[in-house]
Amino acid sequence: MGTVWCLSYISKDLTNGDAAEIGKILEHSRRNNRRAGVGGFLVQFNGWFFQVLEGPKEAVEALYERIAGDPRHGAVRIVLRMERETPHFQGWDMMHIRGLPRIFRTLAAECCGDHESLSLTNPCWDSPDFAERMIEAAAMVHDFSVDRQREILVQDSLP
Repeated sequence: MGTVWCLSYISKDLTNGDAAEIGKILEHSRRNNRRAGVGGFLVQFNGWFFQVLEGPKEAVEALYERIAGDPRHGAVRIVLRMERETPHFQGWDMMHIRGLPRIFRTLAAECCGDHESLSLTNPCWDSPDFAERMIEAAAMVHDFSVDRQREILVQDSLP
């Protein structure tokens, strides 16, 4: 297999957490991502999204451009772009993580000082190192997800 392109971004969730709207986003993205050979995950937490996309560079960049223009996303900004030898999220056309898993909160505490201030304005998000560590953490979740479930509701997430 050749290299894979990885892009991560953050954005404000302008759906106001509307489950039906999020469902539409996921259904649409899963169908289109599968066709385009793109995978990744979407974290939805406290009014924002953190998403990682990986696949062929042209497909990932085109998808990001559509997302950046989508009215359900605000203040969209790229955190990391990189080429990788192997994909982290093979088999995940789009994993949805609602809440902030403990592993992400731990990383936030290590990198940013605390996890409660993880908002779009936190300078931690401008750190490619932090984004790469979040991707690595999500890859661990992927590797331990035996049935490759597509939805994770984090029960121990913050209110």
